[in-house]
Amino acid sequence: MKVAVDFFSKAVGARANRTRRLDWEALGYSPHNLEDLDMPFTDNELLHIIKELPAEKGLDRMVILVCSIKSVGT
Repeated sequence: MKVAVDFFSKAVGARANRTRRLDWEALGYSPHNLEDLDMPFTDNELLHIIKELPAEKGLDRMVILVCSIKSVGT
């Protein structure tokens, strides 16, 4: 694990002086508030995701779960 951390720290986390940069404003980009990404999923969000799963794709226990959840409230 340490080998992987060291490798990616050097490859991705290396700080260097850059001679060029992107002008995000000129490209029409405006930053988004990403603080909500740290929030846990709500029960309604999870139920919505489960109901959107294609139940006919597999024949295991997950399909039974999806089908039974989809039938709740209908």
